Amino acid sequence: MKMKKTALSLLVCSLAFTPAAFAQDKKEDMQPKPGKAIASYEQLNEWLKSKGVSDTVVTSHIPTVEEINAALKDMKASRDNKKLSKDLGNDFKIEVEVFNTPTEVKVPTYIPYKDVAGKKLESATATGVIRIMYKDKIMYTLAANSAEFLYDGERVIDFRDAPRSTDPRTLSSTNDREEQYLYYYSPFDKDTVAEARFPWLTKEKEHITGHIELRFNGTGNYYINDVYFK
Repeated sequence: MKMKKTALSLLVCSLAFTPAAFAQDKKEDMQPKPGKAIASYEQLNEWLKSKGVSDTVVTSHIPTVEEINAALKDMKASRDNKKLSKDLGNDFKIEVEVFNTPTEVKVPTYIPYKDVAGKKLESATATGVIRIMYKDKIMYTLAANSAEFLYDGERVIDFRDAPRSTDPRTLSSTNDREEQYLYYYSPFDKDTVAEARFPWLTKEKEHITGHIELRFNGTGNYYINDVYFK
């Protein structure tokens, strides 16, 4: 009787490791999460291969737009908290960063101010960046830049063109900009708004788009006011 029980136990263990059991696990891995995936299974893995990454990401591990937006709600990057990172699980993560670059410059001839003799002129540029990443590889970058001229630390707003919506630190991973514009919510403060689409890791009818608002008042206060993907 004891031998029969042992044989039965061995039979149960062998069934657990049959190809059918593996096929079931694989089928579950290929089930997408509810919502809109940030990348397609085929295109994401082809892209990772082109970047020298040997991993194969299964469908059930790919984050959704809804998960990205939920994570971004708690990531308040600002002058006092410049860089934040959040683990999404399965080696996916989000980075949020803001930085400011003041540079002393010559007075541009097109600035309509004459009384600048003896004053120091700085060009202050604030940047807000969102990065969606797999390990150390940047999948998507959404960025907005805002530039102002300062005379002796005083604000002088001057824009000839809307700033570019690319991250100067990751030029190899830029976006297809759809629109960028300035929105003044007071006479002194403004948002630089950038909207972009990301076509290379999704199928044509499933393209991801992003929206970012960088608020900057030119006196050292800058932060990401709003950001989301859809």
